[in-house]
This record gives sequence, structure tokens and C-alpha cells, in this order.
Amino acid sequence: MQSQTFVITGQDFLEPISTFVRHYHQVAHESSYQGGFIRLYEDYSFLAGNDLMICIRLDAAAALEGKVLIEFIAGGGSGSPFFRNLFTRNNSRIRHFRNQLEAFCISEGLAMSG
Repeated sequence: MQSQTFVITGQDFLEPISTFVRHYHQVAHESSYQGGFIRLYEDYSFLAGNDLMICIRLDAAAALEGKVLIEFIAGGGSGSPFFRNLFTRNNSRIRHFRNQLEAFCISEGLAMSG
């Protein structure tokens, strides 16, 4: 399992960043909680028969201070550590999400770290 947390800062951006996360992978299970939501889906898109679980958590508890946390977690795919690291490519999912999020933040004038 691999994960990365991103910190987004700006003004009046909770709705656009929430929409971005929800549209990143539209077919997902979502659960809301006070101050955020979690989206969970299975990813078969990189290697057939290789089922990864992806979780994206958006924590907006500090949104009034202009800060939102997004955690991206990718895991599963194989019982063997060798094959999991060689074939499941958890980091490639994180990299793809990070690149899309970075492009979104640039277009919206938001700062991103992580």
C-alpha cells in the first residue's frame, strides 16, 4: 500500500476542489462525514486482473482557514510483495492523481504541497 497527502491552500475553493475529487473517478462509493468525505473504488485500468483499491479522502475541517487535505491511498493487487511492487504500480496511480491535481490547482490559482 502506498499513500500521499496533499495540502491545498487558497480562498473560496472548497466547492471546486470537492468537484475535482468527485470527477477524478466518477464511479466510486462515497461516504461523507462531518468535515469531508471518502471515495473508494477498484482500479483495473493498468494491468488486467490486477485489482487495486483506491481511496481518496478529502478533509475540509480547516477550510475556513483556507486549507484542505486530500489523502490518496492505493493498495492491494497481489499477495506477493515482489509482484505487488513490480506489477501493481501503486505509485503510478498516486503520480497520475498528483499531476491532475497540480494542473487543476494551477488553473484555479491554488497552492498545493505534498
